[in-house]
Amino acid sequence: MESIVEKNEIFENTELETNEATTADEIIADPAIEDNEPEQIEIVPVNKNQLLEAYNIALDLNEDKYSMHSWSILMFKLADAKCVYENPNASQSDIDNATLALQQAINNLV
Repeated sequence: MESIVEKNEIFENTELETNEATTADEIIADPAIEDNEPEQIEIVPVNKNQLLEAYNIALDLNEDKYSMHSWSILMFKLADAKCVYENPNASQSDIDNATLALQQAINNLV
């Protein structure tokens, strides 16, 4: 019986040491603990002028002149464009895509 108890004690001690090592490794590997400098965020300027221009053109259109289907598509694209325009975190790619979609909806009015 002593050999079984000894093996269990060895296993328990090994498991404890492994857990302690893992905890120490996690603490050492965590950069937040060592790094007290604030993270620098790069601000990339974007241009929303074309989106605003397309948006204003769409607002000036008269619904009565177009089919209900093409007008409803325009309204969806207009709402999307407004969300992108008002989003301070919108990327230039988001802005360009919203502008293009809105311009296409305007051009496809029938």
